[in-house]
Amino acid sequence: MIKIFMHAFSLLVLLLYNLLAIAGSINPNAVSAYIAIDKQHNYPRDSVVFIGSSSIKRWNTLAQDMYPMPIIQRGFNAAKLVDINQFLAQLVIPHNPKQVVIFAGVNDLAIAPVVTANEVFASFLQFVDIIHTQLQDCIIYFIAISPAPARWGIWPDAQEVNQKVKDYATQQQKVVFIETEFAFLNKNNKPRIPLFAKDGIHLNEDGYAIWKQLVSAAIAKPL
Repeated sequence: MIKIFMHAFSLLVLLLYNLLAIAGSINPNAVSAYIAIDKQHNYPRDSVVFIGSSSIKRWNTLAQDMYPMPIIQRGFNAAKLVDINQFLAQLVIPHNPKQVVIFAGVNDLAIAPVVTANEVFASFLQFVDIIHTQLQDCIIYFIAISPAPARWGIWPDAQEVNQKVKDYATQQQKVVFIETEFAFLNKNNKPRIPLFAKDGIHLNEDGYAIWKQLVSAAIAKPL
């Protein structure tokens, strides 16, 4: 009996380990909550899905800022791009969107276990592959990683990710890189502190106002 119990316990530990390894930065309860919301709503067929880390979740005026475009907002605190990929089948594909906006990658660089810019870019390529395998006509928009004051130490890596995605997007018909760096750096190429929240990581209202202008313009622009 003890051996059976220990074997069952070992299997449970292994299962939990695998689940955490699959999407360690994303709270499964948050995913379940979004899925429950999806079951209760009928979204317009032309809805734009915004998915990503807490900067997407904290964009409290997103629906208003993108009006009249209908949006579906799916953000996760501290989410990594590599983990977001694991939930696209549940959170994005069922909506059959024509446009998907992603902001992620900075947590992959900043939160242990950290990865390289090349690995973040590889995760983005996986994101594109997952979306376009199911939704060939979907246009993917990548919002550039911002030069956050509290994460200034990883800015060179973030710049490398941005450049890789930008170069890749120029070669793709349905991938768009949304440039934001110029708006968040001052004349000395340092972060514009007044555009960020007190934590030095997230945007404040003024920062989101810039995103509103740049993102809405990119989405509305015909390809």
